[in-house]
Amino acid sequence: MWRRLRRRSFAPNRPVLWPEQWGLALFTALAVIGGIAVVVIVLTHG
Repeated sequence: MWRRLRRRSFAPNRPVLWPEQWGLALFTALAVIGGIAVVVIVLTHG
């Protein structure tokens, strides 16, 4: 089962992100980094 899942999930011919997904990935990364920064600021200056 793991072999079949790995073969399907990590196919070498599939790109990590399709070109139309880069904007969403960038927005998600910025949102996560911003959330972590807010938590760190609140914990250190609270």
